[in-house]
Amino acid sequence: MKNLSLLFIAFLLLQLNTLAQEGWFEQTSGTTEWLTGVSFTDSDNGTAVGDNGTILRTTDGGTTWVSQTSGTTETLRRVCFTDSDNGTAVGENGRILRTTDGGTNWTHQTSGTLDDLFAVSFTDSDNGTAVGGLGTILRTTDGGASWILQTSGTRELLMGVCFTDSVNGTAVGGFGTILRTTDGGLTWISQTSGDFHHYLDVSFTDTDNGTVVGIRAKIFRTTNGGSTWTSQTSASYQSLNSVSFTDLDNGTIVGGHGIIQRTTDGGSTWTSQSSGTTEWLTGVSFTDSDNGTAVGENGRILRTTTGGVIPVELTSFTASTSKGKVFLNWTTATELNNLGFEVERKIIINDIEREWVRIGFVEGHGTTTEIQNYQFIDNIIKIRATSLCYRLKQIDFLGSYEYSDEVFVETLAPTDFVLKQNYPNPFNPSTTITFGIPVKANVVLKVFNSLGEEVAQLVNNEIIAGSYKIEFDATRLPSGVYFYQLNAGEFINTKKMILLK
Repeated sequence: MKNLSLLFIAFLLLQLNTLAQEGWFEQTSGTTEWLTGVSFTDSDNGTAVGDNGTILRTTDGGTTWVSQTSGTTETLRRVCFTDSDNGTAVGENGRILRTTDGGTNWTHQTSGTLDDLFAVSFTDSDNGTAVGGLGTILRTTDGGASWILQTSGTRELLMGVCFTDSVNGTAVGGFGTILRTTDGGLTWISQTSGDFHHYLDVSFTDTDNGTVVGIRAKIFRTTNGGSTWTSQTSASYQSLNSVSFTDLDNGTIVGGHGIIQRTTDGGSTWTSQSSGTTEWLTGVSFTDSDNGTAVGENGRILRTTTGGVIPVELTSFTASTSKGKVFLNWTTATELNNLGFEVERKIIINDIEREWVRIGFVEGHGTTTEIQNYQFIDNIIKIRATSLCYRLKQIDFLGSYEYSDEVFVETLAPTDFVLKQNYPNPFNPSTTITFGIPVKANVVLKVFNSLGEEVAQLVNNEIIAGSYKIEFDATRLPSGVYFYQLNAGEFINTKKMILLK
């Protein structure tokens, strides 16, 4: 057999795909300033603040971030919005900024202090609290038109504050400081966790349930309003800078060197997530268990719409064919609750597509962060098609599923015997002869001159179903009319070709 090309063996298609959406992905902030705080009120509307009076605003979930005018070059530490219009930012030297139109305009308010303010919490457009250096606590009940200094009972730096309603709130800070109020800050009661490291942020979902984070990977949890605090095990030894809980179970922490930790069981277990960066993250805001944004060093903004989870990360999916079989191979980098993969196939005949059909199932590895390799072999010896299409249906243990991208196997066996006209024709000195057979058969392909004499035998073999191309070199033959004949089983066909020298 001379110069025989098996078209379907040569085909290989590689596609990269992530089943479900990405975990954390980077957004374009348009700044290299350090971003220290972020606040979202829903999945679309959010504001980030940072060094040199930086304020960034998005109304499309971070697809675009627009710089706003703060009117200051002082660092803004934190920001809190109660709805898409009303928000407050605090920062250096007692700076407080207020907007009632989504940041189109920011108004400077009188704080009555020059101490740096590090955190702010509003429960509605009127009631808010800001905390800062030397135990500073400021309170407003009129949207910041007036701020009243409250007695904290400490001179420690206060770094985080969270109110769940107009009267119940917690502030945290240096050397294990935890302060609690149940009367809107008229009185603040000191609580103890039994630890004396610096606490950097606090998040409560209701009056009872809250989490405090700090340096040296400190995490403490309360389920009784802070009467008792229980230490939790961090998934990292980095400084933990910001925490955001949306309900009793689901919370996210960000910290030093790009650390992101996630819990779905109220902190009983914390799992590290991939941020894709080693830069510090200093602010995080979630509006529900799926949608969240983290900000940090060098204008870094990270976004997730899946709670930071990649259910199944499919890093490769390939299809190749050989000897009447299609070999499907795929690889996963991570898996979460992966029951397995249904393999589906679609037959295409002359551009007419049939329905998807389930042809098999491959069991998954449940939850794993190790690379896993899979293979499925499809016997296509009896299939009549001009091409085949495959996809994977990844199914988790709860019945949810996602489809992969599709891979194609082109130029499979034709649905009938065929002998095509050679090309080019006329030719000099070589031409290509193409034929196809739908089933395995003994194939003979010969060339004859105008007298009926055999001048070349190109194929004399048993070959499997498929499409083939053969090059016929007539360098040693004179110009003239020639005939090539295909004999395969009961099929016989002859065509004419012209050699011009």
